[in-house]
Amino acid sequence: AIIKFCDRTDSGRYTLTVKNASGVKTASVTVKVLDTPGPCDDKITISRVTEEKCTLSWKIPSEDGGATITHYIVERRETSRLNWAIVDTECKTLSCVVTRLIKNNEYMFRVRGVNKYGPGVPLESETIIARNSFTIPSPPGAPEIVGAGKEHIIIQWLKPESDGGSEISNYLVDKREKKSVRWTRVNRDYTIYDTRLKVTGLLEGSDYQFRVTAVNSAGNSEPSEASMYAYCREPTYTPAAPSIPRVVDTTKHSISLAWTRPMYDGGVDVIGYILEMKEEGTDQWYRPHTTATLRNTEYTATSLLTNKKYCFRVAAVNVNGTGEFSEACAEIEPIERIEIPDLELSDDLKKTVTVRAGGSLRLMVSVSGRPTPIINWSKPGVDLASRGFIDITDSYTILTIDKVNRYDAGKYTLEAENQSGKKAATIIVKIYDTPGPPAAVKVKEITKDSATITWDVPNIDGGAPVNNYIIERREASMRAYKTVTAKCSKTFYRITGLTEGTMYYFRVLPENIYGIGEPRRTSDAVLVSEVPMVPQKLEVVDVTKTTVSLAWEKPLHDGGSRLTGYVIEACKAGTDRWMKVANVKPAVLSHTIVSLNETEQYLFRVIATNSKGASEPRELVTPVT
Repeated sequence: AIIKFCDRTDSGRYTLTVKNASGVKTASVTVKVLDTPGPCDDKITISRVTEEKCTLSWKIPSEDGGATITHYIVERRETSRLNWAIVDTECKTLSCVVTRLIKNNEYMFRVRGVNKYGPGVPLESETIIARNSFTIPSPPGAPEIVGAGKEHIIIQWLKPESDGGSEISNYLVDKREKKSVRWTRVNRDYTIYDTRLKVTGLLEGSDYQFRVTAVNSAGNSEPSEASMYAYCREPTYTPAAPSIPRVVDTTKHSISLAWTRPMYDGGVDVIGYILEMKEEGTDQWYRPHTTATLRNTEYTATSLLTNKKYCFRVAAVNVNGTGEFSEACAEIEPIERIEIPDLELSDDLKKTVTVRAGGSLRLMVSVSGRPTPIINWSKPGVDLASRGFIDITDSYTILTIDKVNRYDAGKYTLEAENQSGKKAATIIVKIYDTPGPPAAVKVKEITKDSATITWDVPNIDGGAPVNNYIIERREASMRAYKTVTAKCSKTFYRITGLTEGTMYYFRVLPENIYGIGEPRRTSDAVLVSEVPMVPQKLEVVDVTKTTVSLAWEKPLHDGGSRLTGYVIEACKAGTDRWMKVANVKPAVLSHTIVSLNETEQYLFRVIATNSKGASEPRELVTPVT
């Protein structure tokens, strides 16, 4: 058999089998084709990817081409390009660090094994993007002064809470003199791995403070908080003991303590305090705080157990170390204190609060009490929760109303209540705005061409006296109002020039220095009219023993309002006692009075009526028998 143009894939064991009637015979031969290597096994592993570099690793090819693989060729390609760039032409190991990547670019890599016959088949990787898989660290803890000398200061700090996913490679320490505003780098030419440093080359008699920045592969963290100032001078002594801790406050699970500074600071400034506590029935003292020292002369111990008693002691710390502990305070049990609620109003709220219309009203009141009181804001006739925004915390409450108007003026009441009692405070608010509407507008007197109206001063004056009223009228059949007068200083006005028999609406608009306010109109349309004139020509038409028939003519003028009827009254001769004997419809101009007494003499009269009232009567001159 002949295999032309063979390559590495033709290597292997070949078997020849010969067979005839007498039997079978086989012969095997091993063939090794000398060629370049095949591709590396499995896949290319990419690790430790950053914005500048990454690490490649791979496995030996299973097909070496009949010769030992001497090295590997590593190449890279940006996915946006077609050309491959050489990374390493003679990589002797099964891994390679690829550098000089461009941030946020996408790359592919390939590796080829090389033997004495040449480069083999390449194996390509998956794509990766050159960017960091980690972030900068969080700031380290604020440096603490642990020692000082004539020309040096020793500081230490806590590691960052997070290293950002990359190991901290260095700490940058800055210093600043008290009289300077500039920070200068301490370790310009060396790396700091530890969290403790002796800073040398300082000036005797100068005050210094320090800050620390953590560094990882992603960059520099934010600087830590600055340390307290430390004074460079010869070593001195530890401070004396502070005062015995005194109890300031207690709750179910906490005790708040305070103490005073030691009488003697050891010749240098006290830089902090160490507080220790001991539980009733034990001899073991331990620190309730997690920081190395406390900066202030107060502390609240939390997470305490009820029905247990505790005692406390405190020691001061300076650059020379920890001083003596104070005497322990008496044993104290964490219990919830009860305090009556209290409301503290600022000086501005104790006076009348004034706001211009359209502005924002903001009422802030400090609240105290144990347990935390329940807060309630109220204003008569108003739901403040929907009108404004109420914010309540353990120490204060705020009522905010945006775009205030005249109706937001008035008395606001704040109440705080708990198991101990109740406390209330009142705040008076005045809104500078145009006035509200006047009280009810009433028609007092009407003639055939005029009407007199009255009204009361508005209940809401807009924070300034009402100094003028504008009077308007409109016919009931029209929509637009016409101004009667723009100048009226009283609470009544006589409107003239009206058309008799016409229905009118009247309205009044109050005015103050901030402008014209809301109008108030008459509740119903008003008819401009008078009582009718006297009926005409009253005469006796017929007389019987017990009846008298009368007739008359309608008045010359109905007063501007349609007649509603006639009233007939009778009176016995010689008396002034008139009695109503009949009501007659307006279309009827005669009537018969019945049930009269025979031989009695009577006088009769007729009165016309309309919506305004009754006319003058028309009487018979002579009595009727």
